[in-house]
Amino acid sequence: MPPVTIRRGAFKSTLYDIDSFIDLPLTNLRKLWKIMFTTYYENGATILQVLDWLPTKAAETKNHIQALESELADAKTDAENKRRAAASWGGELDSRITQAKRQLQNAKRRKDTARVKVATDILAKVSRPKTEYEEEVKNVRLLENMIKTAKVRLNKTEKLQSIFNEMRI
Repeated sequence: MPPVTIRRGAFKSTLYDIDSFIDLPLTNLRKLWKIMFTTYYENGATILQVLDWLPTKAAETKNHIQALESELADAKTDAENKRRAAASWGGELDSRITQAKRQLQNAKRRKDTARVKVATDILAKVSRPKTEYEEEVKNVRLLENMIKTAKVRLNKTEKLQSIFNEMRI
């Protein structure tokens, strides 16, 4: 999209990315839009541009949230499956991990590179189900945070829409 320029006499404000309206504080945005609407004859193109952008941005954000929520549901299912796989090992998994760590420490102490490699490989294979589950949990948390952020942006976009409509009248 082309930059958004708001003019009033000698005053000129240019936003090179229209999406930056969402990042502005509401008080500053109200001031800018008040200037824009008081000199509507100078800012006609900008008013039309914002009028087209607001509903489009809200729809894009809703679609983004829906996509993230479906991805989150899949990630939760994967995390639960990997948790079950790690839990199926039970206490045996933890004892194997500690045993492999002990072997690795002994091999390092003896400076036996062949046994260090073998112990490292065993540790990687044994701890894989646990680390896969931990990675899936991190992925789930990341997706949850992304959804929260997207919902905040949607809320802000809807506020901008209502403020714009109030000022336009």
